[in-house]
Amino acid sequence: MKVIIKITTLLQQENYAEARECIEQLDNPQRTIWTGWLTVYQCGLEAGERFCLASLKSDSTNSELWAILGWVYWEQEYPQKALATYQKSLSIEWSLPAYLNAISVACEAGLIAIVQELIDAYENNLQLHDLSTYELHGYLLCKAILARESGKSTEALQLLNSIEVLKPEVFILRGHIFRDEFLYLQSMMAYQEGLDCFPMHPVLLEGFQSVLHHLPSIPKGVHSLMADQPNSLEAFLKVRAYLERTRAELLERDAESPEVQHLSAAIHGRNPPSPPVGYVEELFDDYADRFESHLV
Repeated sequence: MKVIIKITTLLQQENYAEARECIEQLDNPQRTIWTGWLTVYQCGLEAGERFCLASLKSDSTNSELWAILGWVYWEQEYPQKALATYQKSLSIEWSLPAYLNAISVACEAGLIAIVQELIDAYENNLQLHDLSTYELHGYLLCKAILARESGKSTEALQLLNSIEVLKPEVFILRGHIFRDEFLYLQSMMAYQEGLDCFPMHPVLLEGFQSVLHHLPSIPKGVHSLMADQPNSLEAFLKVRAYLERTRAELLERDAESPEVQHLSAAIHGRNPPSPPVGYVEELFDDYADRFESHLV
């Protein structure tokens, strides 16, 4: 194990000569596997692909070589080939990296049915305490994607809330879930929170813009600014400032009112089951003057 850790470190440091010396000390099949990784790191993806395919001709049951080849295909942006290769690796022998990578590839490709198949087939092999923080959060994100696609929005949000690292995909998915439920204010705030951490992220920007026109309480001037400057960070910040200002004004008047509680929850990304009646009435009173033009 110490030799493997040393080889991994040397590859990351691009110290290929010393890594090769360590690899030569290994017995097969470990020597072949790590020569494969060395080839990928030192010579590139195409060379790694050729090495794996040549080695698999003589040892087609080497699950780790199949996993390396799956990673190469993934990096080459061939998700279907990568997924099939990871599935081949898993059919030979259980491997945590191959399992997590297979689910991640399937999620990226939108192949949700295959994600469900993989979870059904292999989740009993999974020991969550064996996962690193990075692996755990990636796995929870994939399960949240599956939950959303299965119509389980509450479960998806619970899974997202258990992810502690800042990933744009978390904010994107949270915004999408709120949008699915027609909770446009919460959706916008989820996207905006993501933009606070990842300024001008294209998917977050797209999500933000997709819900803004559903919010009639946003002043017409802000809508015009967004239309004129669709990629303006200033415009997004003005929307956020408007919401914060509205909340502060309500807070001064009545901190315990349902309207204040609802707006506070929305601004901070929480998901109230429904807005209070008074809030809805005020919203539509404000919207009435321009409802017909907006409808057109």
